[in-house]
Amino acid sequence: MAQINNKEVMQKLAETANIQIAKEAIPNQLSEKIVASFETNPKLVYLNQILGSGSSIVTGTLTVLTANVNSADKKTFVTGIDMGYIKDAACDVATGVISLSMTPFNQPIKYIYFPVLTLTAQNENKFLLFDHPIRLHPGTGISFAVTFAAGNLSRNATVFGYQEDN
Repeated sequence: MAQINNKEVMQKLAETANIQIAKEAIPNQLSEKIVASFETNPKLVYLNQILGSGSSIVTGTLTVLTANVNSADKKTFVTGIDMGYIKDAACDVATGVISLSMTPFNQPIKYIYFPVLTLTAQNENKFLLFDHPIRLHPGTGISFAVTFAAGNLSRNATVFGYQEDN
């Protein structure tokens, strides 16, 4: 059997297992069948969740993550984005592009572009997972923009990530 010699590990084991030190001894050995496990560095573990989502069939800006969700009392990290669109041949997309913007360093950046052709039926979907989470500037949102006057265009987006308290 392996001997546990680390005081911090013993203390964590006692706290996690709710061992009453006054009545019971803290196990200091690991048997072949029972293995203690716990997070060694909880700062490296985060819970990925949907931070925001939205869809729209009207021209203009679609806000996917609102500024009040990304408030100053939290640190907001984006780990992934799923977005797509479909348009018919009558759609006259005036901008020639559909884009998604985020603000990581108080400077808006367009992360995803969909080039589109006027009066052409098109559809596309992109799913991005970032190798390293992108921290958003507090009080900023994430938006998905396109301008058109005629035809039909539908778009949707979902933002994945996590938040930490400041």
